[in-house]
Parts: sequence; C-alpha cells; structure tokens
Amino acid sequence: MKTSIVVPTYNGEKYLAQTLESVRAQTFTDWELILIDDGSKDGTAALILHFVEADPRIRVIRQENGGIAAARNRGIAEANAQYPLLAFLDHDDLWEPDTLATQHRTLLAHPDCVGAQGQMRVIDAEGKPLAEGEVEHWFTEERRGLQNGKIVFWKDETPTSLEIMALRSQIMTVGQVVLRKERIEGMELFDPAMVPADDYDFWLRVLLRGQLAYTPQNVVNWRKHATNTSGSTQRLISQADKVREKVLNLPEITPAQKQILREGTQEHHRQLVTMRLDWAKLSLRKRDLVGAAKHLRHALKDYRKAKTEI
Repeated sequence: MKTSIVVPTYNGEKYLAQTLESVRAQTFTDWELILIDDGSKDGTAALILHFVEADPRIRVIRQENGGIAAARNRGIAEANAQYPLLAFLDHDDLWEPDTLATQHRTLLAHPDCVGAQGQMRVIDAEGKPLAEGEVEHWFTEERRGLQNGKIVFWKDETPTSLEIMALRSQIMTVGQVVLRKERIEGMELFDPAMVPADDYDFWLRVLLRGQLAYTPQNVVNWRKHATNTSGSTQRLISQADKVREKVLNLPEITPAQKQILREGTQEHHRQLVTMRLDWAKLSLRKRDLVGAAKHLRHALKDYRKAKTEI
C-alpha cells in the first residue's frame, strides 16, 4: 500500500540525514516523503537538497516558521491523494528497516482499524539504546488501560483504544503509527494551540473514530536529547489537561467515550500525585526546599482534580 510520509524539520541538520537514511533503507519501497522545512536557519536546506537530488520519492516544501503542528498539517495537505496510508516521523528519530513492512502487515491483518501502532526504543543523542533505568518509567512500562472502571494491563494483541489513551498518551512519538487516510477524512488535524501536547490531542480524536492495531515489535528509535520539542514536563502535563477538556466537549464524542475519558483523567491525576510526591522527596534529599514546595503544591492540585467529578 502506497504510503505518504511527513517529516517536519526546523534547524535539523544535526540528525536529519540519519532520519532520512532510515526511510530510504526501508524494505518496503513504495512511499513518498514530504519534507516540510519550517523556516530553518542552519544548513538544513543544503542537506535536504542532496537527498532530493538523490531520490525522486523525496520532495521538500519550504515555509516560514509556523511550528511543528502547522508543519505536519502542511505535509498532510501536500501528500499524494492516491496514496492510501499516512505516516509521520520526527526529524531526529530513526525507523527500523522493516518498519513500513511491519505496519503494513499489521494493517492487512486488521482491516477494521484506523491505523497501526508499533513499539518504540529510546536512544541517546549518539543513537545508542538507553537502558531501562536511564529513561523515565512511562517510556518503558507495560501498556495499561481501563476495563469496567478498573486499570488492567493491556495484552499485546489488544488494539490501542481510547481506554488506553485516556490514562495518558501511550504513543510516545508519531513515528510509531501509520494511518489509513480515508479514516481521518474531514477531521481536524494537529492543533497548534495544543503544542506540545498536539499529538496527544490528535491521537485521542483519531481513537474516537476507531482503534489502532498494535504490534509489540520495535518500529522507531526515539532520540532523547537536550533540544527535543516536547518541552518541559510541567508544560506537557498542563497542555494534556487542556487536551482532555477540549476532547470532552467535542460534538462527536459519545456518552460512553466521555465516561472513559473522565475515568481516565481522574486516574491520570491520581498517578500524578504519586509522581509529584516522589519528586518532592527527591528535592528534599537535595535540600531544594523551593523545588519540594513546588512539587507539593502541584500534588495537592492533582489530588483535588482526582477527587472532583469531571
């Protein structure tokens, strides 16, 4: 199945070549790649030119800097309408050579799903895999979801659904997913107002339309480094709350979906209380009284949210 791949980039010359090479190395070769140069001021333009000249499947769209959400939306708009599948990849992440082939097999096995999701691995700035203890726990913990109001572990053969994503975003990077274009027709795309949680907003709204078939196979390497666009943890948490509020008020959400999202939101804040208390203890060990007080204030806010009927 022909696949359109959207890669936005802004000042991405440090890692972009490796990312593009990981696409060119795909065992599945029937794809097009739309590069959105979002107003880069470094050597990105010259680097891109080399790849465009070397591979006719790659084309570039240059625009004034508008942010990652707007860049992804421009890439979707520029994609070939005859290509039935849509994939995304950040400019510093790396696909495995069989990523598209794996995702295509998953989609063929699950024709009713809106798309397919694979597993991810965290790598450092140099591309080396990080050990479990070197990354935040939510990158490596098992998938969990809501079932009859309770939190349960999600089996590998169970698709990703709203019951999973209501707890927190369990798609860590956009490179994990391939979508059927026809299943997102007419849908609002990435919302710039929701950055850095615009991808969480997008996935929640996708899941209102159906499930993502899941494979536990690693399909993408997410590069952890100092300039990742996800921003601070606190800003991400704050925006995720706004995302939940937005989705809860969408006209297309069903009463059952609202209930799932409400239950997931309350459980999410319960988990945040525990996490913030751990951070406060760590700050106290470091004799950082200001930091500890900040984490305790946020923990109290999350406790109140967890107890409030949404």
